[in-house]
Parts: sequence; structure tokens; C-alpha cells
Amino acid sequence: MSIVKAQEELRESQRQATLLADLVELSSQPFGTGYLDGRIDIYNSAFPRLLGYSKEEFSALNWSKDLTPPEWQEKEAAILEELHRTGRPVRYEKEYRRKDGTRVPVEILVHLRRDKQGEPSFYYAFVTDITARKQAEAALRESETRFRTLFESMREGVALHELVYDDHGRAMDYRIVSTNPSFEKHTGLKSEQVQGQLASIAYGAGAAPYLEEFARVAQTGRAYAFETFFPPMQRHFQISVTSPKPGQFVTVFEDITPRKRVEEELRESREDLNRAQAVAHAGSWRLDVQRNTLTWSDETYRMFGIPLGAALTYEMFLAAVHPDDRGYVDQEWTAALTGEPYDIEHRILVGDEVKWVSEKAELEFDPEGRLLGGFGSVQDITERKQAEEKLQRTLVDLERSNQELKEFAYVTSHDLQEPLRKIGNFSEMVATQYQGRLDDQADKYLSYITDGAKRMKDLINDLLALSRVGRADFTLISTDINDILMGMFNDIQPLVQEKQAEITHEAFPTLKVNPLQMRNLLQNLIVNALKFHGNQPPRIHISARQEGREWVMAVRDNGIGFQPQYAEGIFNVFRRLHTKEEYPGTGIGLAICKKIVERHGGRIWAESELGRGATFYFTIPA
Repeated sequence: MSIVKAQEELRESQRQATLLADLVELSSQPFGTGYLDGRIDIYNSAFPRLLGYSKEEFSALNWSKDLTPPEWQEKEAAILEELHRTGRPVRYEKEYRRKDGTRVPVEILVHLRRDKQGEPSFYYAFVTDITARKQAEAALRESETRFRTLFESMREGVALHELVYDDHGRAMDYRIVSTNPSFEKHTGLKSEQVQGQLASIAYGAGAAPYLEEFARVAQTGRAYAFETFFPPMQRHFQISVTSPKPGQFVTVFEDITPRKRVEEELRESREDLNRAQAVAHAGSWRLDVQRNTLTWSDETYRMFGIPLGAALTYEMFLAAVHPDDRGYVDQEWTAALTGEPYDIEHRILVGDEVKWVSEKAELEFDPEGRLLGGFGSVQDITERKQAEEKLQRTLVDLERSNQELKEFAYVTSHDLQEPLRKIGNFSEMVATQYQGRLDDQADKYLSYITDGAKRMKDLINDLLALSRVGRADFTLISTDINDILMGMFNDIQPLVQEKQAEITHEAFPTLKVNPLQMRNLLQNLIVNALKFHGNQPPRIHISARQEGREWVMAVRDNGIGFQPQYAEGIFNVFRRLHTKEEYPGTGIGLAICKKIVERHGGRIWAESELGRGATFYFTIPA
């Protein structure tokens, strides 16, 4: 060979080598060569880029120790040993470790290069990033797992079947291929016993159930759904049928026996509801705007005198309303359409009869405020209205009678004062002028007359006080109860000193009360405690505490007390537990207290044991 030709061949070889190097460099697939000890020799830019290294960094790395995770090193050594033994290129999967520590799954096609003596020299490998494929495989496995989990956990029974044909190509039966756990739950048939069996045998029906319907789905691919009662199992089923491929079909069925029982119970409940509404004279209605339907219950039809099942409109309803109430009803319904409450009473005309009805409605709107529908109730309240009118007349008569009684009690008590005053004055004059001039019996009689007149005067005065509680102007003023107590203590100070009593009290709130009546109330209770004391000097404590929306006040003493069974009766007029000789009084004081407390909207009661004092409680709204 001439030198010129040799030079040309060398140049061609160099050109092809350069072209090959450029192609490898431009390739997006990582490529590299490495020595048997792991040193990296030649590589394209895609290789370090895949692992996040610069070219300079990549050159200093060992592909086995630096780039291969420890758990892969032994596996890869075994693969390369096989490559050395057979000499055939090997394709395998592994992971590389990136510069940032993350892993990248790759597929490697590796070749072994030998020297002229046939000894292994170096490897060269093509690397493929299989991240996307691994993700797809993982997604597929997850999908299969989800499908299997769904299949296994579905509450509906699922069974895959395949048709069985006769010699003429007609479907004569079908075979159970596979089932899910709910199949056994719904049918009572164990999957391992029925899989592979013909339906005519497995289902115990003597013939394949619903063969015609199932065959049509398996042959046409059109889905089908139906409900049925299956006599061999005495159960109701809802069955959906689809075909994954010709000749096969999948049945998804649910035991709807409980639902059918509920539907039957619901039908009976509707009948019971209609009967109950008839008894209660109460009806109901339902409005569905989307379907443009207004539905009335049977009792509502009867109540309005409209034939059962007649088509209903708002105008028909309004025509049944009493003419004097139509404007009001229409106005309230129009307001209800904007969200206002609909709770009204009005009259309706049924023939010549006027009835009263009470109507309530709950309307439903979408987020934009458009009416969707609603439901409501209608009740015949004619009897109640008649009773209310009668009661109102009775209350008017009772109020008039009560007022006349109050006037009578006031006038009578006031007019009795004059003759009683004369009796008292003249009996005292007789006693003064004729004292000692009459016999002892006469003096005794005069004493009886004088005492009786005094008692009658006290009784009339207390009756007048009781009457004034109900007649007096009752204005509530924000009042410091402590001020009332201080003023009242000054008035009864002589009695307190006489009894050698000790009165203590806590801080009291400011409440809206009638000051005069509140002072009268507290004074009556404290004087009562001073009166009914035992052998020891009276010890009285007045307290107040707030409980919710009211204040509870208490007057506690160490007096003689009373037996618990009298705790309610002592607030009645003229109710006394002792004779006037033992403890003076008219028996009206506690009745006055009760009336004052009730006028303030409160309650009064007492707790006591005989010989262990008493506590009187009363409440005032906070």
C-alpha cells in the first residue's frame, strides 16, 4: 500500500471516528465506557446530566462505588460475571445515585470489550432513564390493586359468567367464572363451590335464571338493569348486566329485600299518615319548581273541598280563601317567596261554610336565591278559633267581674271604717265614763267590744293594703335594693331594739322594681321574722344571689319555724298557724308578700322545720 493511500485511509478513519463521537455526544441517551475497576473513561454529556454532575465532576467518579447504591453493587457484580462468562451483551435494570442523593431507575445495555490477547479490557454501556416507565408500572400496579380492592370490598355481589352454547350455536346455559366476597354474602353460595359450575345447577333453579336477558347483553354488548324477586332464595335483587367481551357478561347485583320491606312499610306509613291527618284535621303539601308540581295530601284536598287528585294551581288555592283574607294571604305568600317566614292563619270557604286554617311553609332556595320548592302544613283550626272566641268573651266577662270585685272590696272595706270607728270611739267613751260604776261583767263586755273593734279595724286595714297591691300604679324603676333596706331599717328600729334582734345582710343589686311595694315586701318578711321568735333573741340574715336570669333573695331567721306541710298554705289569705292570743296579726301579711312578688314576675316560697327557724325566698327577674 502506498503512503498516500495509507494517509487517505487514516484520514477517513479519523473522520468516521469524529463523526461517531459527534453522534454519541449529540445523542440524548446516556452512553459511557468504563474500566473493569470502575473508573470512567469515555461518556457523552447526557450521562452526567442524567445524574446531576458536571463533566469535570463526573470524570473523577467510580461508576461502581460512587454511582451505584450499596444494595445494587452485589447484584450488578453477579450480572457482569455472567457477561464475562458468556461474552454476550447483557440488558438489566438498576438504580443510579444522583449527586443530590436521590435515585434514578435505569435500564443498561452493557458490552464487554476484550484486548488483542482476548482478555477483558473495558465495558461500554447504553443507559436508558426508565423513570416514566417505572411510574407507569407503579400506577398500573396501584390501579390493579385498587381494582382488586374495589372488587373485593364492593357491597354489591359481582359475578363474571360465560355463555354455554348447544350444537346449533344457541345459548343454553352459562357458567360462573369468578365472584367477589359479597356474592357469598348476598346469595349464601360459597365462591369456591360455584366457580366453574353451570348456573342451572349452582343457583338451584333447574334452569339458568334470566338466560334470555343475559344472553342478549353478552351478544349485543348493550347494558341492562332490572329488579326481580328470586324465588329459590326468597330475596329481592337489583341486577345490572354488562358485557366485557362477546360471550361473557358481568352481573352486579344488590340484595334489596330490606329496601323492599322499607318501601312496603313506607306505603303503609303513608296510609297511616293519611288516616292520622284525617283524625287530626291536618294536611300537608309539597312544591317542586323544577318538576312544576304541587302535591297535596288527601286530607288537604278534603279540607279545601277539592276533589281528590284534581290538578292544583296557586289560583285554585287562592280562590278557596275567604274573600276578606285573600289580599293578606297573597301578600304573605309573595313575601315568603323572598325568604320571609310563612306562618299564617286565615279563613277559607268550603261551599257556604267558613273554616279557619293555620298554614306553615318551609321554602327551599338555591345559592342564587332562586326558588327550588318547599313543603308545608295546613291544619283545620275552626274548633280552636271558636273556643278562643268563647274564651275571649269569658275573659272579658271575668275581667269585668274581677274589677267589680276589687271595687267592691275597696269600697266595702273603706265604708266599714266609719261605723267601726264609731263603735270603737263610743265603746271607749262608755268604758272611760262608766268604769267602776258598772259591774265586772259589764266591764268585761266593754273590753270585748273594744278589742273586737280594734281587730276589725286592723283586719280592714290589711284588706285595704292587699287590695291596693293590685290597684296601685305599678311602675318599675331601676332601684338600689340597699337603699330600700336602709330606709326600712330606720322605720322598724324601735321594734328591733325591743326584741333585742340582730339583723345582718349582704350587698344587694340594683333591680327594676316598684320601690314602694318592694319596701313593703321586705318589711313584711322581716317583721314576720321578728314576731315569730323563740326563746332566743331574733337573728335575721338577708341575702341575694343571681341564678341565671333572676335574683333569688332570702330572709332567714332562728325563730320557732313551722312544719313543712304548711309551707304553701301560709301564703293564703287569713291562713294562721297560731291563735291571735299567741301571736297577734290578721293572717294577711304573707298573702300581700305573695301578690307583690307575683306582680314583679317572680316566685315566693318558704322552707322550715318546727323549732329550727324558717327561710323565706323570693325571686325578681334580673
